[in-house]
Amino acid sequence: MIDRKPLISVILPVYNSEEYIFQSLDSLKKQTFKNFEIIIINDCSTDRSLEIVRSLFPKSSKSNVKIISNKKNLGITKSLNKAFNLSKSKYIARMDADDISENKRLERQLDFLESNKEISLCGTNVNLIDEKNKVFGKTNYPTSHFDIKTMLFFQNTFCHSTIFFKKNIFSKSPYDTSFETTQDYELFSRLIKNHKLANLKDCLGKLRIHSKSASKLKRNIQLKNSIRVQRKYFLTYFLDSKFNKKNFEDLNKFFLSDKNAFKNKEDIPLL
Repeated sequence: MIDRKPLISVILPVYNSEEYIFQSLDSLKKQTFKNFEIIIINDCSTDRSLEIVRSLFPKSSKSNVKIISNKKNLGITKSLNKAFNLSKSKYIARMDADDISENKRLERQLDFLESNKEISLCGTNVNLIDEKNKVFGKTNYPTSHFDIKTMLFFQNTFCHSTIFFKKNIFSKSPYDTSFETTQDYELFSRLIKNHKLANLKDCLGKLRIHSKSASKLKRNIQLKNSIRVQRKYFLTYFLDSKFNKKNFEDLNKFFLSDKNAFKNKEDIPLL
């Protein structure tokens, strides 16, 4: 990172992330592309998260780092919007405090959007890691706009902590604050109508799966919010009375890996 107006703002919300925040921020410091800033929103952490952040970026540093502490806990959605509105950059990149970016992530995504002007947002595939950084799998997200739009109908097709997008596609804050979780799925489902989205095939990040992650702690809320998004953006496409909306929602529980939704494969509904 260098001392001039940044081209990219990496927005990173932090809440009780002392176990992983060093690795996350260290991966940003090692990026091959240097002209970016980091906007860190500390959402009233009660552990050593803020102390670790400040030790990495002391006030005397000339690096482009903004450390903002919320006066009260706002939650991830409002914290993301707050960081977004503090940015003056052309591009926004997302990052989570427990995930890791590969060294060339920002460089590759910037080159992709600069070379593909019709694309407004891109994500990447990721390697899945556990608490000890052991890789145990990887994602296989669709890469083309058409395939993303098709799959988005049923489930999220992006790793939220890898998205990279043009700031000017939003006139105001990007995230819907009525969504405590699944705000990313709502965002993509809203954008897909008027913007082209893409994923890079390569794994340019590491997504950490652990017992304290939102996907574990708020699974039931995420499922309900996913159905809520689908009702809002996708069921409106099917106004024909012959279309079985109840079957659609039941089928989505299967796609969303709700193991309690079906006892047998024969129970899976057909549209």
